[in-house]
Amino acid sequence: MDKEALGGRMQSRQLTVLASCLFTVLCCPAFTQSVSPDAISNQPTDLHLVLTTKDGRTQFHLGEIIEVELTYSSDVPGKYLLLSLPQKVKGHAAQTIISPSQHVIDRFKDNGRRSASAILHVNCKGGTGGGSSGSCGDCDRAWPLDTTPIRFADSLTYRFQITEAGRISLQAEAASVIVAPLDLETSQPIAFTSNALEVTIMDDPSWAHAQLQQAISAFETAHSKYTGAGWDVLPEEGMPLEQRGKRWDLQFQMQKAAETIRVLDTEESLAEAVKLYDGIPQNPDYSKHVLWNAIIQSKHQELAVKLLAARTVDPDFAVTPELLDQLTAMALEVEFPGSLASEDDASLRRYYPATRKLLQDYVVDVGRSLEEKRPGALESSLQAFKKLAKEDFCDGQPLIPESAFNQMIRSVQAFDDEEH
Repeated sequence: MDKEALGGRMQSRQLTVLASCLFTVLCCPAFTQSVSPDAISNQPTDLHLVLTTKDGRTQFHLGEIIEVELTYSSDVPGKYLLLSLPQKVKGHAAQTIISPSQHVIDRFKDNGRRSASAILHVNCKGGTGGGSSGSCGDCDRAWPLDTTPIRFADSLTYRFQITEAGRISLQAEAASVIVAPLDLETSQPIAFTSNALEVTIMDDPSWAHAQLQQAISAFETAHSKYTGAGWDVLPEEGMPLEQRGKRWDLQFQMQKAAETIRVLDTEESLAEAVKLYDGIPQNPDYSKHVLWNAIIQSKHQELAVKLLAARTVDPDFAVTPELLDQLTAMALEVEFPGSLASEDDASLRRYYPATRKLLQDYVVDVGRSLEEKRPGALESSLQAFKKLAKEDFCDGQPLIPESAFNQMIRSVQAFDDEEH
C-alpha cells in the first residue's frame, strides 16, 4: 500500500473517531429518565431530531452492540444553528432517555471503578484526594441546519449497559440549537425532542456463545500477529508509516473483539475477558483497557472477584497496586453491599478490619506467586507487593509481617535492586 493510500485510510479513521467524539458531545452527555414537558409543548414544527438504529432494526440480542444514529435537520435552510458547545448559551447537548431504566447502567456515571482507599486510610491524619479536568480546544462549531440531515452515529451500548432482556424505549432531548445568527448575549437554546424508538432485547444464550467464540478467534488471530511482530514491546515512535498502519489495524481488530466480549457480559464472556487480560501497565494496546472494563463493569461481580483474584497469581499476570485496590473494593462490595457508599468516619471504620484483611490476603497471594512470575509480569508484581506489604495503613504494623515479607521475596531478591 502506498503512503497516499495509507494516509487516506489514517485520515478516514481519524474522521471516524472525530464523528464518534462529536456524537458523544452532541448526543450522549447525560442520562435522564423523563422528557421535559417544555421540550415537547414548545418544540418548533420546522426543527427535527430523529433517532434511529443504524440498520433500522428494532430487535436485538442481550449483549449485542447496538449502533444508533441521531440526525438534525430543518425545513427552513439556515434558520437554525446546531452548536457543538451549547452550554455557552446555557443550553445542553442531547440527552439519551431510556425507559424503563431499572435494568440499564449509564457507564458515564458509573464506570465500574472502585477504591478501598477511603476505608484503608480512615485512621490517618492526612487525606488522599485528587481530580482531573479536561477540555476540548477544537470543538467549538456551529452547523447551519437545512433539509439535508446532519448525522451522528455511535454505539449505544458503548455507554449504556443493558442488563436484562425486555422492551425499552429510546428518546433524545436536546437544547443545542439556536435561531441564527449566534449572539452570545441574546441567543437562547431551543429545547426539542426526538421520536420515541421502541426496541426489544431478547435473551439468547446460544447466540451469545457463538458471538463469543467468534470474538475470541478474532482477538487471538490479531494478537498473534501483533506480538509476532514485536509490537507489544516495540515503541511506535520512528516506525515507518506502512508498519504503523498495519500495527493500528491489528490494534483495531483486537479492540473490536474485546468490545464484543465486554458488551456480551455473560459468565462465559467474563471468564474469557479475565483470561485475556494480563494486567501489564502502560500497555499501548487499547483492547486491554476494554477487557479491564469488561471485568470491572460486569453484572457478575461475585464471579469477577473470584476470577480476577485467581488471575493475579498466574505467571503471565502483572499486578499493580491500583488493580489490588480495585479487587479489594469489589470484594468488599460483594461481601458488604453498600459499604463503599459510606462517607462518615464511623461507617468507614466499621469496614476497616474486613477491608484490611481482604487486601492482606490478596497481597500474600501475590507474594507467594512471585517466584513463578515471568519476565514482564515480575517487575510490576514485585513492586506492587513491596509497596503494599510495607504499608501500615495507619495501623502501626505493616500489612505483611517482616518475617513473612522476607521469606516471600527471598526467591526473587536477585531481580530487585533495593535492599531490605
